[in-house]
Amino acid sequence: MQRGRIILGFLFVLVFPQAKADLTRAENLAEFKTLYAKYTECTKTKAEACIETAKAALEYGKKVYEYSSKNIALLTANYGGELIRKNNNNNKNKEKAYEILQGALKLSSDAFGKNSKEVLNVLADLAQVQMNLVKIQKTGSAAYGSRAVKLSAKLNGKDSIVHGLMLRNVGSYMMLGYGYNRRLARNYLKDAYTIYKRELGEEHQETGYIALNLGKYYMAAGHSKKAVDYFNVALSSFDVTESRNSLALITHGFLVRLHEEMGNGELATVHCLAIGAANPIGEVEDYYPLYKNPPKYPRTEAKQRIEGYVLIQYTVSEQGFIENPQIIDWSGSESFVEPSLEAVKKFRYAPSFIDGKPVKTHGVRNRFSFKMGS
Repeated sequence: MQRGRIILGFLFVLVFPQAKADLTRAENLAEFKTLYAKYTECTKTKAEACIETAKAALEYGKKVYEYSSKNIALLTANYGGELIRKNNNNNKNKEKAYEILQGALKLSSDAFGKNSKEVLNVLADLAQVQMNLVKIQKTGSAAYGSRAVKLSAKLNGKDSIVHGLMLRNVGSYMMLGYGYNRRLARNYLKDAYTIYKRELGEEHQETGYIALNLGKYYMAAGHSKKAVDYFNVALSSFDVTESRNSLALITHGFLVRLHEEMGNGELATVHCLAIGAANPIGEVEDYYPLYKNPPKYPRTEAKQRIEGYVLIQYTVSEQGFIENPQIIDWSGSESFVEPSLEAVKKFRYAPSFIDGKPVKTHGVRNRFSFKMGS
């Protein structure tokens, strides 16, 4: 989303009786312009250093502009935005960003108006930073995403592709975050999907990304058929763009799981083969199933709280099925063996490929652990 630009039409006049004060002011302004130019250049490279340059630009901006000015509002929003965009896995930075962006929201509302595009940008960033911050969401102030959607519809038009982008982003944040209304997230994504499908076409990768999230929603909700339909849309768009696209591989994996659960083993095989062809298998020790369910805990052993494990070795066929499972070792109770064998027979793998053809993989192992909860 396009960020606001700083207004550099700052006027100053050197008057000799106030020469010292004016010189300090002029020096601060010159330093600010240098720092802001560095920040602008930094955003083009998306470097980690943008956080420090945004912070420095804000600090010097406060020396030359009124705190209630539009420039300070924009500089504050820039700094908060950089904290979440460049450190997505740093919760301390997210909490700091949340605090700064709340200040930017008030500054932007006062300087530009509560229904301005500058406020919309800050609302969108606040919605993003809340995604993985449980502590923040427990405060009950998780309405920034909905506010952003409403303001976007007003400013951009509810049928515009720009509004579709807002719906997609906020819907995705809500789908992945804690404590959000999943149905509301689904509705935002469905509206975004309608807009993208109309404006960009069903096979566009951005449309596919939305379809992927909708598929994940319906899969989690137990609506397998709807999930498969959306995953197939997503897959067609990702495959058109790049056959080895990581999103395509993820989608193939979801379809393996769904088709197995729906009893469509042949369709699951199609996706097992697609993953194997696009993602060559490395060491056997790192060979993990695409689809697996844990064995049932024997009733007697569960009552007596007996724990143990079963180690099984087998061959993965050219279609990703299990062949010749053999017990290598077990502990705790021999009753663990039979449910482990039943479970492993239902595993599905992406087969290994050599010279473009699927081949069997021997010596694959899986260890089932039987442990009681505390």
